[in-house]
Amino acid sequence: MPKITVLDSYKKKAAIRIIFALLFGMAILRASISCAEPLAKDFNGDPKRSYGAIDVILYQTSWCPYCTKAEAFLKDSGVSLVIYDIEKEPARQTEMRSKSGRPGVPVVDIEGIIIQGYSAEAMRSAIERKRRE
Repeated sequence: MPKITVLDSYKKKAAIRIIFALLFGMAILRASISCAEPLAKDFNGDPKRSYGAIDVILYQTSWCPYCTKAEAFLKDSGVSLVIYDIEKEPARQTEMRSKSGRPGVPVVDIEGIIIQGYSAEAMRSAIERKRRE
């Protein structure tokens, strides 16, 4: 029977880690593809409205990095964007909480579709849904 050295043991562990990472990565890729397919089917047909015709409200704070990401994404999308800093306008904080039910930022209101936190895919999906209504 061959002797297994410490180096062989490390090679086996490294190989197992690589195989696991590849399999895990493929599972995530499959999950993301299967999640994206229904979205693509929902958006068949021509949009009825331009991006600029979509009204979006962003509730944010000056120190929140996800708020900055959301703001950049929405500006790049070309939607009609209104931004409220809830620390400077306490009334807007109350308004935000009544819409989202929670105190965290960012909160994005895309014509009644409320998105809590930063999710480019959720914002894109809501904008496209409103364009086709």
